[in-house]
Amino acid sequence: MENFKVKDLKEPEFSKVDKIKYNKNGYNLYLKIISKNILIDRKRIDGTRIAICDFMVGDETGIIKMRLRNENYIDMLKEGDDIIVRNCKVFYISQHIRIQVDAFGKVEINENEKEHIVKEVKKDKNISDEIIENFKFNPKQFFTNKREDLKEIN
Repeated sequence: MENFKVKDLKEPEFSKVDKIKYNKNGYNLYLKIISKNILIDRKRIDGTRIAICDFMVGDETGIIKMRLRNENYIDMLKEGDDIIVRNCKVFYISQHIRIQVDAFGKVEINENEKEHIVKEVKKDKNISDEIIENFKFNPKQFFTNKREDLKEIN
């Protein structure tokens, strides 16, 4: 137990919208909500709620689509809010990219960090409208067998 050492946490690195690539995950972004489009908002028989919403978000370098599936986020966020998105994933849907925050990510309203508020959004550069034609799905990137990985090391 004497050799046990706690690692120091690193400060998160924040990126800009124009640096988002379709084959990477874990982006941290400071964004402004431009528009909100509720796709599904229904109650189940057991009383729980299903809510899916698309947002158009952006910063000084461009805009991108973001999808949220948590009803708490959907009720909390409105157009014009400055938000902090942590650990978002990039999805590739019909030759376009979009970001999504799942259970491992976090969205919060930017109230404390005034120096990172997005003042002006570059609306003419939409990253989600760009068509990605050379996308090739590599299943080894997503589904790896640890035994095969060990064989490559040895």
